[in-house]
Amino acid sequence: MQECNEPTCSEEERLFAELTSALKKVVEIQSSQMAAIQSGDRTVSAFDEEIKITLRAWHRARHVYMQHILDHGCRSGHDLI
Repeated sequence: MQECNEPTCSEEERLFAELTSALKKVVEIQSSQMAAIQSGDRTVSAFDEEIKITLRAWHRARHVYMQHILDHGCRSGHDLI
């Protein structure tokens, strides 16, 4: 593992922002689906594909972020909890 000696890592910050954005999209879509259910909309299954797509994007972003952390060492395991 390569150690990072810099106080901040711009790549880690960029990847973390992407990860955060992807998670926000998942939450937004699920919130919209829940609002549709509460309003009595019976076509909420239309959200399923969109949720699958955003979850895949979140999983990819999470994988890339975690791999960077492991490869670059710019965060300790303690920081990730």
